[in-house]
Amino acid sequence: SFSRLAAAQASTAGRAPATQVFPAATARPAPDRKALYALAGSYLAQAFSAVRNRRAFPLEPALRIVRRMAAECSDRDELFVTALHLDQPAQFPIHHSVNVAVYAVKMAQDLGFDADRQVQIGLAGLLHDVGLALIPEPIIHKQGALSAADLKTLKDRPNSASQILQCLGPEHAVVAECAAQVYERIDGSGYPRGLKGEEIHEYAQIIGLLDIY
Repeated sequence: SFSRLAAAQASTAGRAPATQVFPAATARPAPDRKALYALAGSYLAQAFSAVRNRRAFPLEPALRIVRRMAAECSDRDELFVTALHLDQPAQFPIHHSVNVAVYAVKMAQDLGFDADRQVQIGLAGLLHDVGLALIPEPIIHKQGALSAADLKTLKDRPNSASQILQCLGPEHAVVAECAAQVYERIDGSGYPRGLKGEEIHEYAQIIGLLDIY
């Protein structure tokens, strides 16, 4: 997806504007993709707050956001560009998961996933690390090496995320399962269950790769 985006931008550089085919009165305004990033961040911040306070959070706003992420857009996608370049360390827990969702949708499109699967993997990417809401901020933002206790706390979060997301209902079971598997690795070196190869859901393999990126 990254190389295709770069190629598309290079091919349009310096090109004269295309002649408008439809009358201006019928033209539809371009969606504000950059604002969609902020909307996703705001939703996730509220979801994290709900998790910290042991309250449920609504899923429907997340579905609407991810459907918009997957909607058609121009080659110069401001949502994607924002995910690539926005750098606000204090907002890392939120922006990281929004970025993973944006990348997951792009990857799904590049792999030829249909619209429903694009939304599924985007939703799984957006919510994959809700367990991070239960991690004390000093651990999340700690400078230097983590202690053994810190590492154990971090490695417990996939199980916490899966338990939280199971409350979304059986129709979203794949989202909960992916959250449990994102930190598994194909060679079995991951956690928390040491799964290998095809034991790891396809979505979790993709999200795990993007999480590292």
